[in-house]
Amino acid sequence: PSHVTLAGSGQGTTVRSSGGKRIIHQTQVDEWTVRDLLFDGEAKGDWRNRTDQGRSAIAVDDCREFNLVGLTVRNFDGAGIQMTQTILEFHNSLPNSRTHLQRITASENYIGVRFDRRAEYMNATHLSCQFNVVGCVIHSGNVQIAASGFNSNVDGLVIEDKKNGSHGCITGCILNHNERYALLCRNVENAMVIEGCAIFYGTIKLEDSVGVNISSGMIGCSVDARHNTKANRIAGNFVIENPPGYTFEFSPSSIVADNFDADGLWRHNNH
Repeated sequence: PSHVTLAGSGQGTTVRSSGGKRIIHQTQVDEWTVRDLLFDGEAKGDWRNRTDQGRSAIAVDDCREFNLVGLTVRNFDGAGIQMTQTILEFHNSLPNSRTHLQRITASENYIGVRFDRRAEYMNATHLSCQFNVVGCVIHSGNVQIAASGFNSNVDGLVIEDKKNGSHGCITGCILNHNERYALLCRNVENAMVIEGCAIFYGTIKLEDSVGVNISSGMIGCSVDARHNTKANRIAGNFVIENPPGYTFEFSPSSIVADNFDADGLWRHNNH
C-alpha cells in the first residue's frame, strides 16, 4: 500500500525467494519505501551463467515517489531491481522527481539494476553493481546516476533506448574490471552525459548512437566508436594506455578533442 515503509536491519535481515518469481512486486502504488534488507534469489552456480528469467527482488511497475535505500540484492536470474513506467504516460508535464535509489548493492544477478521502459526521473546514488552478467541497464530517459560503481561484471553499464530513452546523466562513477564492455551505448537516440567517470579495462563501445558525451574523466581501455553516422563526443579525458594493446577506433562523425595522456595532447584527437 501507499505511505508504508518496510524496513529491516541491513545484512541481518534476509528475505529469500523460496521459489517465487518476485519477492516484492509493486504495481500502481505511490509513496512507499523499502530499506535495509538483504534479498536472496537463491540462484545456483556461477553467476556468469545467469539468464534473464524475469526473477527479481523488487519489481516496480507504474509507481511514483518511492524510495529504495540500503538494500542488497543477490542471486537472481533476472534484474535484482526491475523498474518500469515511473512517469505518467500522458502527463509528461508532471515528472516524478522524488524517486530515489540509495546505497544499493547488487551482485551475482543477470542484471543488477534495470531502468526499463519509461522508468524516468530516477535519482540514484551509491549503487554498487558487481559480479553480475550486466551491472546496470538503462532503457529509459531522464535517469541520473552519481557516485556509483559498476565493476567486475561481464558488462558494466549498458544504455540502450526504449521509448523516450537516454537524455540523462552519469556523473562521478567508476567502471572498472568489467570483462567485455565497460560501457555499451547502443541505439542511443537522445544523447547522454557521462561526466567525470573513471573507466578502466573492457571496452567502451558506441554503436548507432548520437550525442553521447564522455568528458572530464579517465579512460584506460579500448574504445570502439566505428559504427555511428552521427556525432558523439569524447573530450577532455586523461587516457592511460597501460597495459599495451588497447585499440581506439572512431567513425568520421566522432568528435575526439582535448584528451591527453602523460606526454600531452592525445594522438587520436581529431579536433
